[in-house]
Amino acid sequence: MNRLWYYRRDRELVGPVPLRALERYVLLGRVKLDDQVKEEHSDWMKVEECPELANACSLVRGKDEEALSTARRHADERNRDRRASEETGMEEQRHRDRRKSESPEIAEIRAHRAAAFEHRRQRNWMAYVYVAAVVILVLLAILFYRPVNPIHIGLLHR
Repeated sequence: MNRLWYYRRDRELVGPVPLRALERYVLLGRVKLDDQVKEEHSDWMKVEECPELANACSLVRGKDEEALSTARRHADERNRDRRASEETGMEEQRHRDRRKSESPEIAEIRAHRAAAFEHRRQRNWMAYVYVAAVVILVLLAILFYRPVNPIHIGLLHR
């Protein structure tokens, strides 16, 4: 399983995203070089300091506009949809399933979010159990509380 990454700009946290998607975002300018990124269990660092994103950063920083333009065209997911629709004939498109399959990256993100949601839901359920237990204990204490007369137990003399 690929490790997931987070990025943030101006205190806005986005993620989790796979590394390949993060590379695309850097190439397309959605993530800037001075934004911060981090792997799931690591510290924040600038995009341009991240060794995993060095190739994308060098293209963005570089002087070769043609190489950057080519990389952006290749990375832009919207162009893939147009190219695919031009290549397939109308007859073939009419008879095949029109729903597009998810990329493995999107499926991985969806599974990670579902697991995080389930973890939060389970944690919330346990909080309700703890609150209910405290309430029951307080009610039992109120129900069985009997004030003690200090004279009857010998603490005070008459």
